[in-house]
Amino acid sequence: MPAITRNEMGYLLEAGLRADFFEAYRRQVENAVYPQIATVVQTELPVQKYGWLGSVPAMREFVDERMPRGLRAYNYAIQDTVWESTIAVERRAIEDE
Repeated sequence: MPAITRNEMGYLLEAGLRADFFEAYRRQVENAVYPQIATVVQTELPVQKYGWLGSVPAMREFVDERMPRGLRAYNYAIQDTVWESTIAVERRAIEDE
């Protein structure tokens, strides 16, 4: 088996870090909480608009007759944006490990 040279060490560590990162990322995606608390909507529009009803009237004691109150309509828009996050690790920190 050939020996690993110092020049190859950086490439091997980078590949190992990449594999560890993507494995941790995959586990987080599998155990994600967001589908339980949010609605995932697929869209190809540059801006997606949503409407919803809010401001439900407060409860009150029923005394003599009903007092119907309307719901207020709200809307919001989400722009289709690209997100990213990049980390940097100093080579020396990896080599010292």
